[in-house]
Amino acid sequence: MSERLSKPNIFILNNRWDASASELETMQEVKQQHTERCVEFLVDELKVVPSADAEHRVFFVSAREALVSRVNQDQGTPTPSGALLDGFQSRLFEFANFEHKFEETISQSAVETKFAQHTANGHQITRDLHAIMEGICEAATSCREKCHEDFEDKQSRLDYTEKQLSVLSFDIKEKIRDMTEEVEQKVASALTDEIRRLSILVDEFDRPFHPDQLILNVYKKELPCHLEECISRNLHARCNTFVSHAMDCIEEDIRERLMSLVPEESSRGSNAKYSSGVSFAPSGSFAMAYRLDCRNLCADFCEDIEFRFSFGISALMRRFMGSRGGRKMTRGYSEIPRSMSYTPQTPTNHAVAMEPENELAVAVLTTFSSLYSGTTVGAMALAALLGKAIGWKVIVVAGTVYGLLYIYERLTWTNKAKERAFKRQYVEYASSKLRLIVDLTSANCSHQVQQELSSTFSRLVHEVDLTKSDLQTELDDLQQTISRLEAHASKAHVLKNKAQFIETELDKFFSQFLKAPDSKL
Repeated sequence: MSERLSKPNIFILNNRWDASASELETMQEVKQQHTERCVEFLVDELKVVPSADAEHRVFFVSAREALVSRVNQDQGTPTPSGALLDGFQSRLFEFANFEHKFEETISQSAVETKFAQHTANGHQITRDLHAIMEGICEAATSCREKCHEDFEDKQSRLDYTEKQLSVLSFDIKEKIRDMTEEVEQKVASALTDEIRRLSILVDEFDRPFHPDQLILNVYKKELPCHLEECISRNLHARCNTFVSHAMDCIEEDIRERLMSLVPEESSRGSNAKYSSGVSFAPSGSFAMAYRLDCRNLCADFCEDIEFRFSFGISALMRRFMGSRGGRKMTRGYSEIPRSMSYTPQTPTNHAVAMEPENELAVAVLTTFSSLYSGTTVGAMALAALLGKAIGWKVIVVAGTVYGLLYIYERLTWTNKAKERAFKRQYVEYASSKLRLIVDLTSANCSHQVQQELSSTFSRLVHEVDLTKSDLQTELDDLQQTISRLEAHASKAHVLKNKAQFIETELDKFFSQFLKAPDSKL
């Protein structure tokens, strides 16, 4: 029973000890022998009681005397004489001692049987709970500190990225502005040079020329295309190399400065978290497009390739009147009205002499022109007037020379001459039209450069914005993690304190009711 279940509470009662009342000489020896044998039985054979407590489990009583005494005591009658033998009082006391010891042992055993194991289990549970909660508190505190460090590091990195991006944006915008201004000046200068050498480009157009209107229309249709192609090619050779090199330098600078703000995983595209589909690789060589549209610019050009005698009366009058009229008109617009002086000014002698001569020449030429432009009668009158004035021989010689000049010019007015006149007129007309679009073309080119650089900058800034967004998301996640860790640590701390309090209460209960105060579970 002690091996399989638990240690039993065994008491040994030596009954009918009243029979030994008549043997007082040997009673103590017999009692000693029985005590030794009973102790040996309890300690050595049954092994249920320690040797120090074994004697307290052996009693020498008389159940009959205790029964008689208690029956009469309960009835209130005195015990009859002869019912109790000598020494009955010690035997009654021994029986009462047995009852008290038995009651105490049984009560203690019942308490231990009912509560000791549960108390021990509860004590172990509270210890384990205390250890677990303490480990959770330490782990939560450690993780919280690490999360705090990561949070501060990422927050510092986010602030640095925002500040650097602001400074970088300002610097890059200044560089883009300077670059566009430089490109605008470069293109304007190059286009102006091309306009100056427009006659060379027109001369390079070697399509056969013919004054027939159908062929001339085809000629006029292909010549602007030739000019636009040549000017665009020359502008490309003069400007695009410079622009491409400058843009590559700026884009490389943008790329290097922005890559310092983005994790390496993002620029390599190896991390799915940072991969955004935006590459930091160069966008490729940039080529400006020069939209001259010479065909529409020169669509209103009207050539004049009819034969014009350079020494004809009308041509001479146009030259003379044009230069005189132009000078007179210029002089008239250049003079600034002044307030009249009280002292009249006297004109110089040279001015007085020149004015009658100019007026006479103008009058004569005007008269000749009016007569020449009249009928045959006017022409004959003019010839008669000149014959009387300078002589017929001079008139014949001058007329012969004049006629020869006319014949020479008329014979030399070939298709080549017409082509030269056409190209000269076209150069003058195209030059005037192209000068009107110099500013527009240069501004268009600078706008292309600005768009390309701004697009590159925006594309790379978008990558930085994604990095900032990822950092902000990580900061929010860390903040939530820190909050959860703080909540877990606080709850674990409360549970640890509760476990410690329960453990203390169980120790008090065990010490008070189950074992001695100095006993430990």
